[in-house]
Amino acid sequence: MSCTENAVLNGEIIFFMIAVLVTGSTGWWWGRKRYRCSDPSRGEPYYFGTTKLFCMTSKGKRDAPSRNTKSLSHRWILYKGYYFERLSSGDMYTYGSSSDSDKCSTHRERKPAGYSSLSVDCIKRCTNNYKRKYGSYGWWGNNCHIYANRISEILCTRTTCPSWNCNDNKHISCEWTEIIFLVLVVLVTNSAGWWIGNIKRYKCNDPSIGEPYYFGTTVLSCMTNNGKRKAPSRSTKSKKHRWILYKGYYFERLSKSDVYNPGSSTNSDKCSTRRESRPAGYSSLSVHCIIKCTNSYEKKYGSYIRRKNNGRHFANRISDILCTRTKCPSWC
Repeated sequence: MSCTENAVLNGEIIFFMIAVLVTGSTGWWWGRKRYRCSDPSRGEPYYFGTTKLFCMTSKGKRDAPSRNTKSLSHRWILYKGYYFERLSSGDMYTYGSSSDSDKCSTHRERKPAGYSSLSVDCIKRCTNNYKRKYGSYGWWGNNCHIYANRISEILCTRTTCPSWNCNDNKHISCEWTEIIFLVLVVLVTNSAGWWIGNIKRYKCNDPSIGEPYYFGTTVLSCMTNNGKRKAPSRSTKSKKHRWILYKGYYFERLSKSDVYNPGSSTNSDKCSTRRESRPAGYSSLSVHCIIKCTNSYEKKYGSYIRRKNNGRHFANRISDILCTRTKCPSWC
């Protein structure tokens, strides 16, 4: 083997070893630069932990207002007090405030984009079924702006909920909705047109139609922090139930409720649990603050959803609060 080939081989081996160390590490040597809460002098330590999940679960022309889809900001829809938005981590709705509004600059447009008579429950179901209808999040092609425009179209042009978000247990079945829609199409195409004109002239900027809805934005650079994490987090795809341990209390999200327990996590008496050996970070917040956040979590972030809003998402959000805050969030 020549000297040149030998040098290339050695270079590849060194690169591979560095890649393994970086991707396999928990960030002990570069995490301290990324996280503001890695200094023990800041306060009390908190930890990530897991419980075996299997053990726990063994039992053309626009019809509606729209906005630019290439804007360098995060966009949401505000309707009847609820903020509907698409994040890279999932589609969600919260009452009272948008994601990261307590630490990032937000802007709600002064004038309503339109008015709607649809129920909040309809838009919640549209959000829950959005990924199934339109696919996964795409930074450029299927982002928050496109989501907001589609929700605007539903709010503006619909008087009944779209068929694709039907829930057969509670609402008229999707099949019957489609049949009714086809019948209406036949009536429209064969009518004299006395009410077709009303449909064509229908606009959602008339306050008599219903409740107002608004477009709004959040500063994207604040939410993404230029791609760097502001607080420690763990994978949301893990097949384990995750919790946060802080000042002797275990904070966790279960399918039925969000809970906190002093001394032990849920089902720790019969399920294998593991607390990470190193603190995820340090915080000066009181336990009472995190208890209030846990009690208000569902109102802020919505109900438990197995893959979109589960215990792992909960743990990362509590970590963000503990790591980046010196005062309790206003929504808690």
